Amino acid sequence: MAIPSFLYKYKAFSNFLLEELCGSATYFASPNSFNDPLDSKPSIEDDLSLSDKKLLLAALLKEHKPKQDPEQVLAEFDYLAREENESDKAAARFTRLIDSEIERLLLHEIGQRGVFSLAEKWNCPLMWSHYAHNHEGLCLEYSTHDHAARNLLQVRYDADRAIALSALFDWKVKNLRGARQKVLELAFLSKAEAWRYESEWRILGKCPGSHGAPLELTGIYFGQRCSAAIETAIVKTLCDVTPRLAFYRVRFHPRTFDLYRDEIDTDEVVQTGVRPSAALIFGREMAPVLPPGAIPLVAPEPDEGPPYFQ
Repeated sequence: MAIPSFLYKYKAFSNFLLEELCGSATYFASPNSFNDPLDSKPSIEDDLSLSDKKLLLAALLKEHKPKQDPEQVLAEFDYLAREENESDKAAARFTRLIDSEIERLLLHEIGQRGVFSLAEKWNCPLMWSHYAHNHEGLCLEYSTHDHAARNLLQVRYDADRAIALSALFDWKVKNLRGARQKVLELAFLSKAEAWRYESEWRILGKCPGSHGAPLELTGIYFGQRCSAAIETAIVKTLCDVTPRLAFYRVRFHPRTFDLYRDEIDTDEVVQTGVRPSAALIFGREMAPVLPPGAIPLVAPEPDEGPPYFQ
């Protein structure tokens, strides 16, 4: 599928969001923080010989645990496996220990990367509910034209989540071209069918955290329940950026469950966004109204005693 012209990021409002918007940054999340416990948590498919598994484990340990001696690790596994009385069971346990350590090191590597997740649509009610604080937040619109992302990949909802050990072996031991991309796509781009409504695209980063935005921000959508104060603050802050942003209010259709958008008149918000205090305006012009029989109090002069409280 061709990359859509625009992609969208649903966000709850926070001080951190304001910092990102003002700094043209975006947050790459750790896979360990995902709400789907199976997202970026692949299993492994055992299709390697024992000798190749040992080589793969040695390569992973060298990369992630350089202070550990692979031979010593294998010796410890062999010792634990020999606790089994039967030789066949001992051999099977030895293999399982190697498989478990390979899987643990793979998940460790996946968890160290950052993921910037985007959606194809701005008008998905479920996305507003799940990721934009029940329609109280925002949706950021990014243009995919002339982007700076090293990868912009579509999530698949019909793929298996198992990674063949042979594919990992081709990457870590043989260093075959394309093997790394194959493993990473299986790890980060495979989700269950139930998540298809998200229509998700991802940019993979080297590590989690806030980084410079790889896509150009072109618009901001304010949710149905987003407060006028948030809208005013963001519009006033970003109304004069270059290139100019578009601002929209998202509303529900009066007769259906569809969402539509109204473009915001930026000049109107800038001119009238912050309203003066009604108490100050009218309080200065209106004398206090006293109940019948009340005796008005006269404020003392500054030198006659303590401050006067009305």
